[in-house]
Amino acid sequence: MKEHRGFLWVLALLPLLVSLDSGAYAQSTRNPERDLGISFSRETERTEFGAVYGEVENKSANTYPCVRVQFNIYEPFVRENVWGRHLGVVSVEVRNVLPRSTRKYHQPFTSKAPVIVLKSVSECPGASGPTVTPPASGVCKISVVINNDSSTYQTTVWLQRADGSPTLNVPRRLGLGRFSYINVPEGGYKVVVKGKYPPGEGRSGGLAPSPDSQPVQCRPNGSHRAIFKIDSTEG
Repeated sequence: MKEHRGFLWVLALLPLLVSLDSGAYAQSTRNPERDLGISFSRETERTEFGAVYGEVENKSANTYPCVRVQFNIYEPFVRENVWGRHLGVVSVEVRNVLPRSTRKYHQPFTSKAPVIVLKSVSECPGASGPTVTPPASGVCKISVVINNDSSTYQTTVWLQRADGSPTLNVPRRLGLGRFSYINVPEGGYKVVVKGKYPPGEGRSGGLAPSPDSQPVQCRPNGSHRAIFKIDSTEG
């Protein structure tokens, strides 16, 4: 009798065990607000009105063919924690956000955007089914060191392709005269340094980066360095 009762308990538990086993590896329904983390910053140097840039981090096992991130734009704060007049909405579309991955974005503004606030994150209209692009064949890290720099110079760096065309890579500022580019696709680039340096007057020379640019050949898994110095322009 005890054996018979034990057999009945096993039969009763089988559907539950099968359900737990099949669900353990199932992909959950896509939910951008739950699955995605959004970071953003405001850039003021490279374009006329600046830009918003940052990363979309997919913390889930879901693939997102297209993610739409929207920002509210406001006039400067009226007082602490009180925004000025609402100026509109800026949308950024980030494609092929793969599971457990991070995608960068960079969107220039077309008009003044004094204050930006994250509004929403969602899938792009009409996005359905995963579309996957093959990963880059290799990426590298480029460190930029600028000796004799000063905060008054407002030094910035740009990463351009070897032909001089711009890239969307945004540097991380690590400290005074220290910048870093990560996940740069392999290929030929040049690092350009610019800032507001004192001009020369009379017989005394001014200051400028030396050199004003440096070539870098990015190799897979490489760690490269470009070193500059703020030096006198006097011959």
